[in-house]
Amino acid sequence: MVRRSKMPVCGNGIVDAGEDCDCGLNKSCISVEACCNPRTCQFYSGAECLSGTCCSGCKLLPSGYPCRESRNTCDVPEFCDGISPQCPEDDNLTDGSSCHDDGICFHGMCVGAQQQCIDLWGPDSKIAHDSCYINFNPSGSMTGHCGYDSRLNKYIPCFDNDVKCGLLHCEGGMSYPRIASSNFMISNVNTREGSFECKTISSPIHSVLVNDGSICGESSFCQNNTCIKQNIKQSCNPQKTCSGNGVCNIS
Repeated sequence: MVRRSKMPVCGNGIVDAGEDCDCGLNKSCISVEACCNPRTCQFYSGAECLSGTCCSGCKLLPSGYPCRESRNTCDVPEFCDGISPQCPEDDNLTDGSSCHDDGICFHGMCVGAQQQCIDLWGPDSKIAHDSCYINFNPSGSMTGHCGYDSRLNKYIPCFDNDVKCGLLHCEGGMSYPRIASSNFMISNVNTREGSFECKTISSPIHSVLVNDGSICGESSFCQNNTCIKQNIKQSCNPQKTCSGNGVCNIS
């Protein structure tokens, strides 16, 4: 943010009203490129800017020039606008946008139990059958819970509606988790549909719970180990934006 003083003073390092630039007392900007006249605090002839991600050789980079890459599937790249020397503020896809196979964007990150399982147990892992969550998470034990109450020194049982927001259950993948932990368990649930593997990481000190923002039902998402009904209305329809090639971002 450009700071402006009440009385314009050329050479104080602050771009005051009527000034294009100000090198300050140490004339630090002179040695970089001859963009700013330190005596007048005006750009030299032909100069358009002094510094910034969208400024190069005293010239503004053209509109559409990439100035910040996308960090992940829920982050959008930023481009120079041809007017400002600064890159626009970092922007993300709106919460609720789809990402990966079953994930959604939540605060700029792609969250979902499926991706968690892959991160923990490798690319061949996936979220466990619902019976793992239904059978174990209401028990309030090491094999299934919705968190740990350190004051009462006990696991918190999940309400039936919240079982998909408690302890993460996965199946398949590697025999050992990718993170260093001796508190992983591999159990099985037998149902009429068959036998299902339930792999967890659980202890009073560290348990891997389903991430906030994960889908736990129709129009429902996890928040603080609770399945909350929330209809996230996007500000635009991505299918109608830029002939179906656009995205809905926060700005």
